Amino acid sequence: MAEHLDRHELPLFMFPAGHGWTDNGKGSFSDAGGELAVNGDRSFKIETNGNEEAAIATSPEISPVDLFEKHVVVHAEVSFSSHLKTVKLQLSSGSIESDYAEATIWETDEDPVILGSTFERQSIPREEFAVTGSINWSGIKRAQLLVTDNKTGKVTLYAAGIYTVPTMPNGRVSLAFDDGYASTRSIALPKLSPYRLPASCYVIVDILGHEEQLKLEDLYTLRDQHDWEIAGHALTVEAHNKPNGLDDLEGEELEEELDGLRAWMDEHGFQRRTFAYPKGAAGPEVRRIVKSQYGGGRVTARGPETNPARDDYIVRGWSINSSFDTVAAIKEAITAASQRGEWLVLTFHKLVTTPAAETEFATADFEEIVDHIGELKESGDIEVLTVAEAMGAPVTGSTGGAGGGGSKWSETKVFTIPDEIKVPSGDIDFIPPFFISLTAGQTAKVTKVVHRLNSGTSATFKLQKNGTDLTGFTGIEAKPEIQTTDPGDQELGDGDKLAMVVTAVSGAPKNLSVAVVIEYTVP
Repeated sequence: MAEHLDRHELPLFMFPAGHGWTDNGKGSFSDAGGELAVNGDRSFKIETNGNEEAAIATSPEISPVDLFEKHVVVHAEVSFSSHLKTVKLQLSSGSIESDYAEATIWETDEDPVILGSTFERQSIPREEFAVTGSINWSGIKRAQLLVTDNKTGKVTLYAAGIYTVPTMPNGRVSLAFDDGYASTRSIALPKLSPYRLPASCYVIVDILGHEEQLKLEDLYTLRDQHDWEIAGHALTVEAHNKPNGLDDLEGEELEEELDGLRAWMDEHGFQRRTFAYPKGAAGPEVRRIVKSQYGGGRVTARGPETNPARDDYIVRGWSINSSFDTVAAIKEAITAASQRGEWLVLTFHKLVTTPAAETEFATADFEEIVDHIGELKESGDIEVLTVAEAMGAPVTGSTGGAGGGGSKWSETKVFTIPDEIKVPSGDIDFIPPFFISLTAGQTAKVTKVVHRLNSGTSATFKLQKNGTDLTGFTGIEAKPEIQTTDPGDQELGDGDKLAMVVTAVSGAPKNLSVAVVIEYTVP
């Protein structure tokens, strides 16, 4: 299985025995061990007094650390997060009382994941710190953690450690399209494809093919012809639309939703690399299951995300809101990401001429943003990658061989006839075949086909390998609804030619799509 990007985390401020952190007397401060010890043998507990006064912990002075071309990661957990107002970090190269750089680490209104009963990472680019007085970024020596409640009760922060992470030199931008609107293909794709810009499409399965929604064959086109990532979002629109997303599902209901989505993606040959949480956030139980099924998870938070990300399962994605997100602000953020080496994930939903809802975005504005990204890409100032590519998310759903050292995955090849379908005669209506290419030790087999007509009565077809009918894959009748034909698997070898041949038609069929699912294995 592929590995996630290495964050190269290095300890900056930690809490060993005799760590020397001091407090301002506003609240209570102590070491915490047991299950609250994540890094080393203890964490540091900071509890507020419930009066909206900042409880401040100050580090001892350390040897100067150079933070140029680095970002900072705070690893912590909050108890009673409903009482949280802010957690801030201050860094200093001199007197931390008068000369410091400050960044907000957690703020209830800004980030949907507020450390509820689990240790999480939060990462901050150096450029996000506001400087008071003066600071030498090549000689950081002190730190302060400031925890403030919202006056509804006490809040407790357990700090496991503060780290530095080298920032990647190139800025990155990822474009995401949620919910599977048809405008993703009809509007977004024609603008993105001339620049050869890939994107990530997060689908809701049970509304595919509905009015104003993408069809299954659209997903194959996006992936196979344009290198898009087809990613998980929800099996059912009912679960997607719950007030708190998947957190409103429990037990078997939650498992059925996520297991059903997993099975659908595997059945249709889509790699489970990243997942977008419905409603933009998820609690520990949902994320636990997602971690077992996907290589990464995306939340709704404006970002930018650090590069590499703070946490592969809490990737910050800016959900563009037409009510207050302007083209100028979005372009400014893209430019900043290119200059700072940050990663910006821009999430769109439905593209329309004139937006009438927050999740709709004007086509003309979208095109202006894409032109800006295209110019930065052409000049080499930014990389444009799918969410999975940018984070290095592994291909999940792979299974090992008998010895545990192999891997298995599926890929889908699509045959299409875009107009009226006729029975071939000689080279008339010839449908180009494709060839199988395998490396040493690699195997492949055809496992099933998924097929559909757009109109007409039926078209009968078969698959051939090297000009010979493929056993079990003959006499297949495609109709105007999505169908799956799943006979016994048929082995393929390196250099084999796989072709589709129409053998009969009825009722003037048009627009045939045949997706052939091929399973690969490597030892």
